[in-house]
Amino acid sequence: MLFQNDETTRKFIADHFRKRRIPLTEEAILDAIKAPRSKYDVYWGVLALRDFGTARSIPVLKGLLHYPMQDVKDCSLLTIAHISGASETPFFLEALADRRTRKVYPMWAIAVAADERAVTAVVAFVNTALRKTLRPKPGDPGDAYISGFSYLARMGIDRPECQTSMVLLQRAWPNLPERHRTALRATLPSQAIPE
Repeated sequence: MLFQNDETTRKFIADHFRKRRIPLTEEAILDAIKAPRSKYDVYWGVLALRDFGTARSIPVLKGLLHYPMQDVKDCSLLTIAHISGASETPFFLEALADRRTRKVYPMWAIAVAADERAVTAVVAFVNTALRKTLRPKPGDPGDAYISGFSYLARMGIDRPECQTSMVLLQRAWPNLPERHRTALRATLPSQAIPE
């Protein structure tokens, strides 16, 4: 399982829904999300679905992509990845392309769950991030591209469609923050790391 709840999170979930007199079943949790008495019903419900959710939960979780609470938006993507895995690759790509989403969570879902249908979009995303560091006045590439490289490593960094990203990484390496270089050293095969 990709994004399992730890025991502390499970305790918070159980405490929240016990106080609301809502049983910890998929049906009850979905009802609480669809008609919440508070935003915390939605937040804890999204996390609870990692333990109780099935494919039946996916439409409700997808509907939370633009929920007003940022943690709900982010966690719903990761819960979808946890429940459905690669079958929701098109949705992860839709979320990545959506201007209203933070990119790190869709890319994280892609990194751990998406199949090869995401390669082209991830290469384009990674290349855009790396190009920011190559401008005359280098820009911040953000953190999401690191998960993009994790995904590309999982798919096979030696694939022909990944080579533009590898060339840009070579050029951008000196401009990347040290914490990014450290993360990339841990993510990529050693032969892919610029020296």
